[in-house]
Amino acid sequence: MKKEIDSIDKSAEPIKYSQPLYLLLPIQLLNTLSIMIAFFHIFLIKIRWVKISDIIFNSPEGYKKMLQKIWFTRMMRRLLSLTLRTPFRSKAIKLINNKLTLPELGCIIAIPHTPWAKLLAEWCRSNDFALVFAGGPWIKRTGHLNVSNASLSQIRKLVSHLNSKKFVVIIGDNENRSRCCQVTYFGKKCNASLLPVRLASLACVPITVVIPKFNKQQINLLNGPTIDSITIISNKKEALQKIFSYYENEVYASPSIYYPYIMGSLNT
Repeated sequence: MKKEIDSIDKSAEPIKYSQPLYLLLPIQLLNTLSIMIAFFHIFLIKIRWVKISDIIFNSPEGYKKMLQKIWFTRMMRRLLSLTLRTPFRSKAIKLINNKLTLPELGCIIAIPHTPWAKLLAEWCRSNDFALVFAGGPWIKRTGHLNVSNASLSQIRKLVSHLNSKKFVVIIGDNENRSRCCQVTYFGKKCNASLLPVRLASLACVPITVVIPKFNKQQINLLNGPTIDSITIISNKKEALQKIFSYYENEVYASPSIYYPYIMGSLNT
């Protein structure tokens, strides 16, 4: 048992002392809790009471480390959701570490469903970085646009925003919406929403694919592939497939970023 705990503990993120103490303490506490929960989860797997998906089990970093990361992300997401409603909101926003290099003429930033969506939306507003076009009852509170209530005037606002050499953040992996295109995702056919490529076509701007990742006590924003506007306009299906293929490859590399694992079963 001690050997199992030690192996998970060594795989956990080392504390980064350059962060302020008020951010370090809760992160380190959740890190310790996630090690304990992951150990118990591994025990249940070994006695065959629970199962995990092949993606987690075969992850490059090992399923033990991945379980610890998933449990940490689950708890960290809840903590940040609560913190954003308190006077400590500005402290939580400092966890975002922007390392993006974006086109000067503006672009669409396509992110997958992510546990860090609320924090990212708050950060975008506080830093006047981008408009966020997403779904959920929380999005209005952050001052952004709700995709589920999108009107023609809102679409025009987004296009105008993009044509002003600015940025729009949009969910890139929505499925089964009103206007879809079939792509392959995790070996299966799915109906991907055309919204990202339609909006990019209307504004004649590229799409930069980004996955927010928690690493070294920060939520890092790093560049993925950029799809130019010519490719998007000429072949929307190919552009969408590139987006979904990138998400898929990143999930295989680190399943802890996969939203369904954070919000639901680990056996899917």
